[in-house]
Amino acid sequence: MEKQLGNALSRGVGLHNASNIFSLCRSLRQVYKGIISAGHHQSIKMEIDQRMWRHSCYEVIEALRPRCLLPSYPLPRDGNVLEVSDEAIEMRCLLLHFVEQASVFYTSLIGHLQKVNNFTLPQYIRWLKLHQHVQSKISLAGLTCHRSSICLGDLSRYMQQAKVCEDWGKARSYY
Repeated sequence: MEKQLGNALSRGVGLHNASNIFSLCRSLRQVYKGIISAGHHQSIKMEIDQRMWRHSCYEVIEALRPRCLLPSYPLPRDGNVLEVSDEAIEMRCLLLHFVEQASVFYTSLIGHLQKVNNFTLPQYIRWLKLHQHVQSKISLAGLTCHRSSICLGDLSRYMQQAKVCEDWGKARSYY
């Protein structure tokens, strides 16, 4: 499925194939979630969470961003209006939709891992700070949750960039 997504991305992301690419990403994330849920040791060893981020989010976002033609900072102060094409506006909407879907997935993954392993992420971090012994299963699930929180921070940052907004507070809270 990674190869299939890579092939689709190599042809470029556009309005004509975005739904197919998004569908592949959703399917790929579910496959990765199944691997993570089945065995934390193996998923950590294979860096499944990192592969999930790279293949089902980062590569797609980076393919979409140039198509949005986001204005660079600072915006012109001379009263000139930046012209943005209809396609760029539609691509920005696609990017925002994709980032929102990915955020929902990562939030769900964190919730799932916490529920299945009977811990909370703040609890896990507190245990680490106090150098308390943490069960191996919880430790590995906590590591995946922590890495997923970093992905949520990145997704929040991408969302703010696409909205041409400089409120980094939410992204910072995930890091």
